[in-house]
Amino acid sequence: MKIDTLVGIDNYTLMIYSYAKGVYSFCLIDPSGISYNFDSMFLNSKDAYESGKNGVKLAFEFDLNQYQ
Repeated sequence: MKIDTLVGIDNYTLMIYSYAKGVYSFCLIDPSGISYNFDSMFLNSKDAYESGKNGVKLAFEFDLNQYQ
């Protein structure tokens, strides 16, 4: 596994990584440090990043609504 991108968004960490040549995926780490891996496969890091960014948005909105 090779980390391609590591970025913080709304207290979440989004990691884009490649695990085979030309195959990318993403992982979300929530503010408490719990890691969420997804079985999604992408042919480039840009698509993995966009999908992961949408995942962060959904998780953030869920947590925001859960604890209000």
